[in-house]
Amino acid sequence: MIPMGKARPRLGKYGNVYKDPKTGAYLDTMREYVRQAMQSRRVFYEGPVRMDVLAIFPRPKYRQHKNYPDGFMWNPMKPDRDNVDKMVLDGLTAERKNTDRYPGIWKDDNQVVAGEVFKIYARRNDPGRVLVRIEPVYEGPSIEEMVFGVFPRDLVEWTATADSGHGVHESVAAVEHLGT
Repeated sequence: MIPMGKARPRLGKYGNVYKDPKTGAYLDTMREYVRQAMQSRRVFYEGPVRMDVLAIFPRPKYRQHKNYPDGFMWNPMKPDRDNVDKMVLDGLTAERKNTDRYPGIWKDDNQVVAGEVFKIYARRNDPGRVLVRIEPVYEGPSIEEMVFGVFPRDLVEWTATADSGHGVHESVAAVEHLGT
């Protein structure tokens, strides 16, 4: 299944909201794949989880040329990584109206509290695909290990004591602190 970003709903001339039919078809296909894959083992996460997504896009023709490396390459083009993430989250979330048809992996995607999304091009002539890794996250010391594995402890503690400008000011201060 080739990765795809989630399209925004569009507003019609008279205020009607239209959802992209390609997004709906993609979600249906993804849910069918997930349902088939999960038939043998029923997994339903109830608590917080970490979800990592590896979106491997087929290489465009102009990148098939021998001047480009044979292996994987970063994909800095559209769709944006957050739209790929949203599409996967929605594809794994239970349908609210019909949980018998598609129970999902979790009840609501707000249970995903951590994770990364990688967008890369496939090797030359390889197909695109989406790989998803999900694991439960437990309360306790693992929270600090996860957070401080990404953000230095002194930066987290420093921004907590800095002037709380609610948003931009703290972010700017944190970036300035990184530079010093």
